Amino acid sequence: MRPLVFCLGLLAATGSARAQHHTISAAGLETVHLCDPLTRVDSLFAHALDTLIVGEADTRWPARVVHLDDHRFVLFESSWADTARVWRISTTSPQYQTHRGVHVDMPLSTFKRGGEDLTMHFPEGRVVLGINRDSVSALLDDSTSALLQEHPSDTWKLVSGAGHITQLFVSGSCRRPAH
Repeated sequence: MRPLVFCLGLLAATGSARAQHHTISAAGLETVHLCDPLTRVDSLFAHALDTLIVGEADTRWPARVVHLDDHRFVLFESSWADTARVWRISTTSPQYQTHRGVHVDMPLSTFKRGGEDLTMHFPEGRVVLGINRDSVSALLDDSTSALLQEHPSDTWKLVSGAGHITQLFVSGSCRRPAH
C-alpha cells in the first residue's frame, strides 16, 4: 500500500507544480523589473537565450527569450534607445497572471461579467486591450482582433465568449528625468 500512496503523492506534487502561477505586474515579472539590467533575466531564468528584435526602419535591439512548454514564451526586451535595460516584458504563457488573476487564454467574456476598467487601442494595426486595474496590456486572438478592426465603434458588442487573451505585456520608459 505504501508505494501507491507515494505515487499518488508524487502525482499531486507534479500537478501542483504545473498549476503554479507567477505574477506579471506593472513592476515586471517576478523578480525581474522594468528598467533592471537585461542581464538580470538570467537570475530568474538560467536558460534564457539572446535574441534580437527588429523594428521600423530596420532598427534593432537586444532581448532575452525564455522558451516554455507548449510553444509558449516569456520575452524581455530592451529598447533601441537603451539596449542595456528591460523596457518591455511579454508572455504567451497562462502560468503568468496579474494580481487579480488575468492570464493568457482567459476568455474576454470574463471581463464583461466583472465590470472591468478596460481600454482598447489600435496601435500599428494591432488590437491592444488595456487592463487598467492591473496596469497590464493584452493582445487578443486573431479572429477577435480582425472583428474589432472592422467594427471599432462596436468594440464591446463584438467581444464575445469566443475571444481570448493571447499575450500579456507590461512596458515602460527607463529614461531618467533631466535635472
